[in-house]
Amino acid sequence: VNILKAIENKHDNYALAQVLKSTLWLCKGIGNTLAEKYLAFANDNQLSLQQALFTAGDAVKISGTQREKLKTFIKSLWKLKRVSQDVEHTVSDIIDATLREVKYKEYIYAMHPKDETRADEKWQNVCE
Repeated sequence: VNILKAIENKHDNYALAQVLKSTLWLCKGIGNTLAEKYLAFANDNQLSLQQALFTAGDAVKISGTQREKLKTFIKSLWKLKRVSQDVEHTVSDIIDATLREVKYKEYIYAMHPKDETRADEKWQNVCE
């Protein structure tokens, strides 16, 4: 839900920070420390966290690996924002695109590697 909030409201720092700190595939390698650095940059420059991610460039000191992971995240966020802003897409389309982009099905199955039945149940709950 937080990623949907972040897509729709660029000023929702809490939702975006929660996404960055999550264990979703899209956010692996980003985590708490990086999210906190960008939140500090945003606060120091009177920006939203989303604006900070898009504009900070080299002003926030992070490793090359973190920068690449962040670029992937930002590209995905922009892609989902474009889907959400297209009047041809329904809310269902936006949710489906988000689930695909964050690889949520793969995430669920990875969380239950020894219990495929449980993973199937969780995925079916998402699909309902």
